[in-house]
Amino acid sequence: MSIVIGSLLLIDRIGIASILLALIVAPIAWLWVYKHMFNTGWLRALGITVLSFILFIVLAWIVSVILGIALPDVYIPNPTPIPLHNI
Repeated sequence: MSIVIGSLLLIDRIGIASILLALIVAPIAWLWVYKHMFNTGWLRALGITVLSFILFIVLAWIVSVILGIALPDVYIPNPTPIPLHNI
């Protein structure tokens, strides 16, 4: 994530290529960290990455369902700056 943010800061210096570079380097860095943290190979690091992503999505869904049941009357503002009905 910090690589992607860093590329956005570098966009003035090296242009759009910084975003493309970040999209290539960030997943490799993520796999490399898992590879060294768990002392495994590249394929197992990829498996850990996929499993952690799936687990994150499932847990985020469970938390949103629980919060939706526990707090049904909470106002959630529209995150878009332009109302969609005016487009």
